[in-house]
Amino acid sequence: NSAALVALGPGIAQRLGRDALGGLLFAALYLGCGLAGVALAGLMMPDAWLLGASGAICGLWGAGARLVGPGREELHPIFSQAVGRSALSFGVMNLIVVVAAGAYGLASQQGLILVSWQAHLGGFVLGLLLVGVLPVRFRWLKDLRRA
Repeated sequence: NSAALVALGPGIAQRLGRDALGGLLFAALYLGCGLAGVALAGLMMPDAWLLGASGAICGLWGAGARLVGPGREELHPIFSQAVGRSALSFGVMNLIVVVAAGAYGLASQQGLILVSWQAHLGGFVLGLLLVGVLPVRFRWLKDLRRA
C-alpha cells in the first residue's frame, strides 16, 4: 500500500494543490475512498466489517485513471478507453492479489487468507467520481511555466 501511495499520490496531490488546502482535499479524497471501500465491503459481507488502506489506495488509482497528461487539468470521461484500460488493469491486479493471498495462506497452513476485493472496488469507483468534483488547484505549476 505504501508503494502504491508513492506511485499514485503525487499526480493527484499536484492537481489538488501543494498548500494546506490541497493537503486537506487529498486527505478527504483518501479517507472518503477508504470509507467507501469499507461501506461496500460491509454491504456485501455484513458479518465481516473491516478497515484497511487498500480501499483508499484503490480510490487514488480510480482518480488517477481519469487524469490527462502532465498538466492534469482535464479529465478523461469515465467511459473512455483510457479509463477502461485502467479499470481492466485494476481488475487484473485484484485477481492476482486475491489468488496470491489465498495461495499464501494455504501454503503456510494458516488457512485461506481473504482479500476484500469489495473494498477495493468501492474505493476505485468513488475515486473515479470524486476526482471530477474536486477543484483543480495547481495554479503554481502554471506560474512556474510562465517564469
